[in-house]
Amino acid sequence: MLDEIARTLDYPGFAQFEHEEKRREVEQLLRRQRVLLVVDNFETVTDGALLTWLLRLPEPSKALMTLRVGAKRHHEPREAPRPVGQLAGRAPRHE
Repeated sequence: MLDEIARTLDYPGFAQFEHEEKRREVEQLLRRQRVLLVVDNFETVTDGALLTWLLRLPEPSKALMTLRVGAKRHHEPREAPRPVGQLAGRAPRHE
């Protein structure tokens, strides 16, 4: 994931760094730029260290992890799930 973040933010040279140096450099990028990391199908992720890292992203960056309905939870969410309409401060429409 660190390599992909670095490439996306136009720092492909970071891929050659050792893991810890790469992590530190990517975290510096995430501090300097507001980034939203989206991890789809999070129920397929088996690396607990990735979850820990995503939950501790440096400000102002954030992570959005999606799960399929009925997927087994890996952890307790910090906030209760909300319909997308509520994120913008309005009630969801039922059509």
